Formats: sequence, C-alpha cells, structure tokens
Amino acid sequence: MTKLSLAIAFWLLLAATVTSAEVIFPPYTEFTLSNGLRTILIEDHRQPTVSISILFKTGASSDSPELAGRAVLAGHIMKENTLNFPGNELLEAIDSVGGIVEISAATKDGIYFEADFLSRDISLALRIISDIVINPVFTQEALERMSRRLISINFQTRSVAQYRLMETLYREIYGECGYGKPALGTRTSLSSITLDDINDFFVNHIRPDNAILVVGGDINPPQIHKAVSGYFSGWKKGGNRPAVKYAPIVRDTLQIILIDNPAVPNADFMIGVPTAPVGSPDFPAMLTLNYIIGGGGRVSRMHRFLVEDKGLASIVTSELDWARSQGMLRIWG
Repeated sequence: MTKLSLAIAFWLLLAATVTSAEVIFPPYTEFTLSNGLRTILIEDHRQPTVSISILFKTGASSDSPELAGRAVLAGHIMKENTLNFPGNELLEAIDSVGGIVEISAATKDGIYFEADFLSRDISLALRIISDIVINPVFTQEALERMSRRLISINFQTRSVAQYRLMETLYREIYGECGYGKPALGTRTSLSSITLDDINDFFVNHIRPDNAILVVGGDINPPQIHKAVSGYFSGWKKGGNRPAVKYAPIVRDTLQIILIDNPAVPNADFMIGVPTAPVGSPDFPAMLTLNYIIGGGGRVSRMHRFLVEDKGLASIVTSELDWARSQGMLRIWG
C-alpha cells in the first residue's frame, strides 16, 4: 500500500459530499468504533509491509490569526514525547524495527500521521500511533525547541519568491483568517503560542470522532479490527467540535499586486482563482482542466505555447489546491 494511494484516499474521505459510488477505490473493510473513530482496512499482500495513517479533519485553517501555526506546532510536539514512550524511547522503539513515523501538519484542512512498518511489527506500530494521538506529553522545552525550528523554517521559506507569492495570494483571496493565514505561522504568532494553546487545540480537535484511521498493506482485516479496537477503544471523544469554514473574498475586478525584490535577477508571477471544493461534483472536471492547461508538464498547453513555441518563460505550470471548503487554481512561473 503506497503513501500516494493513502493520501488520495484521505483527501477523498475528507470530502463529505463524495460517495463511495462516485469514487474508484480498492476493496476495503470499514468499521467505526463506539467513540466515533472511522477505520478503513485495505489488503495488499504484494509486500510484507504495512502503512498506517490517521487523519484529523482540522488543520491550519482552525488557527486564529494570533495563533497562526498552532496546528503545525501541536502536531510536531505530539510526536516528540508520549506517556508510554517518554523521552527518546519513542524514537528508539521506531528505529529498533526499522519503522518510520512522520507527520504532515502543514495542510489547511487536516493533520495526519503516517507510519510504515514491516507487517510483522503491526502491533507495535498501532501501539505507537495510538500513544502519539491519545497520550502525548506536552512540555515547555519541546514547545520552545519546536517553535525555534518552525521560525527558522519560516525564515528560509520566505526567501523563496514562489512561497512569498503564494502566501500573498492566499491572504488576498481568503483574508486574514482560515485559508488566508500561513500554515507555518509567523515569527510573532509562533513566539506567542503557549502550552495552554497547544492543550486547547489537542482537546478540541485531536479526538476520535474527528479522525479517520487507514491501515493498508499485508494485513489480516479481522485481526487488525481486533487490534484497533484494543488500542483505540479507550480513547474518549470530546464535546462539540468548533466548526471551521471560510469563504473566499469575491472581488469585482482584477487585482494586480507587485512585490519588489531587487535581490532577485528574474521575475516570477502567480495567478489564483477560487475553485470548487474537493467534494464538489465538478472537481474531477477541474482536475482534467488543470492537467490540460498547465498541470500536465511538457504536454500541457501553457508549456508548449509559452516555453517551447514562444520562448517567453523557462517554466509555466498550474496546480489545483485541494481543499474541503474552497479550492484554488494557481498558475505560476
């Protein structure tokens, strides 16, 4: 079971309006625990490996402008230290069997943890993942260390022209809240986040009734069903989860923004327009459109016309940002 297939499955599952009849999906087993944890098991015996992913349907868009970056920060700290794997024991347990546990916390709609292990170590893998999401230990030392790391990453990424353009584009289309905020936060916001803020995010959003667990690979579904129940059934769901939904700013006229950067010898551009959310019936057509105009690389129309035929640019491409509330088609070069 590849990470790509799991990632595609996750984004389709995020879209509440997409039904199983509309999606081409491999055979799977699905069940929901009494605490609301939706679980999907996918058999693939071609390799003796297993992939585990757990996604929480709340991401960076849930952060307030003052706490931008909190979701990312909380996700990374969760993987640092847990109740049953304190200190370096978590990393040592993963390394002892050659496993991998990663977090993707920079998405606007969700946070997800991914794990890859040999299938013989599936029990340890589930134990580790369950402890990360159920029993993380938040410390001031970890908060300060991870804040410094994210501030350093922010400093580096803002030196990249395309990142600055994308950040400006999102802010102009979505405003200062929701999708308009930088997922990685800012130096000011990251420095102001406290342990209470991290705990508040954890209590309100890292909960079983806001999560989807996918286990794929060389597995026996009945055995995994039993194991998942054993490790996750004691996870308590919380109260009402805050609703997160942000609409783009609808403008009547074309807006052009110029960002002067004399240190860069070339000019970059980015064009953005809101599109249908990932759950829309129109989204498959948007995927096809994006591939034709710019997302198809050398076979796309923009590349052939602007790069190969006219020689006006070295690169021109388009990307379709998947989003639960409102997507965006970006053209850049």
